[in-house]
Order: sequence, then C-alpha cells, then structure tokens
Amino acid sequence: MLFHGAFIVIFASDNQRAERYIHDVNSSVIKIAIVRIHYLCGFFAVFMSAFEILIDIYTLKSVLF
Repeated sequence: MLFHGAFIVIFASDNQRAERYIHDVNSSVIKIAIVRIHYLCGFFAVFMSAFEILIDIYTLKSVLF
C-alpha cells in the first residue's frame, strides 16, 4: 500500500514537471506523448491501489465473518 502511495506522489510531481517543460519549450508530439504516458502511469497507480484496498477489505471480511 505504501509503495503505491509513493508511486502516485512521484508521478504527480513528474506530471507537473512535464507540463512546465511543455510550456517552456515548443511542444512537439514526443513531449506530449511523454506527458500522456506519465498520466497513464499515474492513473494505473491509483487504480492498482484502489484494487488492493478492495482486496484487503474482501479478505478482512472473509476472515472476520
């Protein structure tokens, strides 16, 4: 769980850096693709942590009840 939380924070800061980079330099297709990949990885990290929480709740329910 903590690993995915750190993963989300890393990608959030990377997104801001990449956006600033696009504003500073003339935007090209490659730079936009890099930012989109960063966002995709960030969304994937959020999805995975939510999925882990659901699995934790399910296993906790099956153990307790």
